[in-house]
Amino acid sequence: MRRLVLALLALATVAPLAACGRAGPPRVPGPPEQVIHPRSYPVYEPLPQPPAAPRP
Repeated sequence: MRRLVLALLALATVAPLAACGRAGPPRVPGPPEQVIHPRSYPVYEPLPQPPAAPRP
């Protein structure tokens, strides 16, 4: 039972490190002139609000 607990503990410790994927910093796919990310969204001016109607 003790060996099982130690094995599970070792697996739980090592498994997240094994799931990291490819080593090194992330690279953008494609040639640099075709890379369009990161994009920024356009910023629009707020629409003017109509004047408030006078209260009777």
